[in-house]
Amino acid sequence: MSKYRQWAIKLLIIVGCSLPMTTSARFPAKSPALTKSMLPRAMQPRYMPATTRSIAPFRLITDRLSMKQVVEVFGLPDRDIGSGIYIYIYDLADRSQVIIGSPDGKRLLYVIHSQANKQQSAELFRTGSPAKIVPGTVAKGIDRNACDFFKQWRAQLPKSTLNDCELKHGQLDLLIATYTVKGKDATIVEKLLQQRFQMGKLRFICCGWENPEQPGRYRRDGDSYQISMFSGETLEKDWRKIDRFHITVTKYLTEP
Repeated sequence: MSKYRQWAIKLLIIVGCSLPMTTSARFPAKSPALTKSMLPRAMQPRYMPATTRSIAPFRLITDRLSMKQVVEVFGLPDRDIGSGIYIYIYDLADRSQVIIGSPDGKRLLYVIHSQANKQQSAELFRTGSPAKIVPGTVAKGIDRNACDFFKQWRAQLPKSTLNDCELKHGQLDLLIATYTVKGKDATIVEKLLQQRFQMGKLRFICCGWENPEQPGRYRRDGDSYQISMFSGETLEKDWRKIDRFHITVTKYLTEP
């Protein structure tokens, strides 16, 4: 059997949404590279980070996410090899691939991880099947631009640094950004968050500065966000003597 015929059979298996877990599903880069303009209208992102190249974040995908959210979190797929349905390929740094099927560019059918140089694939998700994710699982490896919410909002957070971007699966799917600001600059940031996002004033509670009762809230383009600010554990009352404060912005990928 020719290599072309073998490849065509594998493609038909995936299009039929019935890829066995023991079947190789690795696809060479024969299809043209995708550009944003080639995505269907339903998938057009408002912003798009660099493409994710590690497997860990993809393991948290469920059908609670739309294909548009997939692109906004994981970046642009490398190729679309589908015919009749969309089949998007993400090439990972370890030469494995993530294969995502969608019937309409809106909903997800399945997510498959195809190992590099191995005749085996692992099904990470399929519509109608029980979720395989442990609640509370957190994954990193996403481009930080996916979480740079203040930049996306065209709002400047002075003297701050974006340190972390995490995807968390639980009762809700969350995208969490963590910023830090030096203690000597924290008063400026607190006032900005109070004025723009109605966050309450920080209070000293036991062993640190926080405000759990009144976080900031924001809604943009149909998405909901929560903004919190706090110090690490400290007994210091003078903010100028505190090393740093943390600001977390949580984007609800699924609504509470």
